[in-house]
Amino acid sequence: MQLPNRRLYHRIEWNVELLTETPMYIGGRKEKNRESLENKEGSTLNKSLTTSDQSFFIIPGSSLRGVCRSFAYYVLMEVLNNSEQCEEILNDLFGYVSSDQKQSAKKGRIWFADAYIQRTKQTKVGKHITPIDRFQQSPICPLRFESIAPNQRICVRFTIENAKIIHLGIIALFLRELKRGQITFGGNTSRGFGYVKLRNIHTIISVYDTDGDYVKTIDNVNVPIHKNWQKRDELIFTVWESNDLDEGIEWLKQGVESIRMLSEKVIK
Repeated sequence: MQLPNRRLYHRIEWNVELLTETPMYIGGRKEKNRESLENKEGSTLNKSLTTSDQSFFIIPGSSLRGVCRSFAYYVLMEVLNNSEQCEEILNDLFGYVSSDQKQSAKKGRIWFADAYIQRTKQTKVGKHITPIDRFQQSPICPLRFESIAPNQRICVRFTIENAKIIHLGIIALFLRELKRGQITFGGNTSRGFGYVKLRNIHTIISVYDTDGDYVKTIDNVNVPIHKNWQKRDELIFTVWESNDLDEGIEWLKQGVESIRMLSEKVIK
């Protein structure tokens, strides 16, 4: 029997350390210099999103969530080749707000926090791009970008509650592609912006009402915890922690197997 969603059975939190390999631009405000305002020419400065006092760059949790959702959609469409089934799984994981007259909505199981990077001379970089007018085949007003510099450490935190086994598989594949440097964040990725690489994972698993060393997903799959993880009891729940990069992804392999099995069912 499937466990009800209204009760919290387990919570898994990932604190992921990323390193920027290329400049990262998160769309913020645009500024034009005085020459641009007077002559309608000159360069425009595109600034990455910052706090109101401009002391920190911000990567909104909604943007991080959007990247993860887009990746999950790509994976599921490759497996299912059915947009309706794909959307059903994604809506269960990420939630949704409908655009129809009913205005229905559902809270997702996964949540991403905003990421902050202090804005200093060392963490920001300028980059100039001169677009080409495709009709006149000539350069137009150059664009300047103030971006997050390469080799900057970004800490991303996200949490999932009452996960299904396929949700863990999606997260495992997402983390694996981050480790391979295949996931990009922000704008202008076609121009080389936004490449990052996974450096480390800190995983915290909190399980309520457990009598074994495993996480029981709400679709009744027992996912065992690695013996090397640190274990402790806190009041009514048990907590496991790991700071190992490979173990943090390896632990989720049972979820990846569930996606492979789903693919075989579709083929049959």
